[in-house]
Amino acid sequence: MLSKVHVIVTGAGAGIGKEIVTSCLSERAHVVACDISEDSLNELKASYSTNKLSTYTVDVADYDSVKDFFKQIKATSPGVNALVNNAGIYLAQNLLTYSEEEINKVLDVNVKGAVYFSQFFGKYLIEKDAYGTIVNMSSVWYGSCKDSFL
Repeated sequence: MLSKVHVIVTGAGAGIGKEIVTSCLSERAHVVACDISEDSLNELKASYSTNKLSTYTVDVADYDSVKDFFKQIKATSPGVNALVNNAGIYLAQNLLTYSEEEINKVLDVNVKGAVYFSQFFGKYLIEKDAYGTIVNMSSVWYGSCKDSFL
């Protein structure tokens, strides 16, 4: 039972992130769901009638957006003790065809986003003199190597 867990989940509006939220709520954890899509978060919130779920629209690739989010968390959710870095993008195309702009976008979301959240979460815990947990996730359907890279 996770009733003492207060977890931030990025990329919570759909897919694996949404399933993580569902699983955490079923275990009675408090969940702070983050996503770039406000519509997805509104649908998520409408799916549950609980005061253990709060939602925030955050662009994980935007340093200032993450910084502002953690200012809000300090004020509204002082018990947060876990972070699931789940937000990510996959362009569903051959890696060899990615433009420089597309590569930068993938790195901004998939790498920088996780680093930004981990950095601010770490600072948050240090300020509270508390322990916490960070889970970093990634996934992609890739088919065969030939289909993915050639």
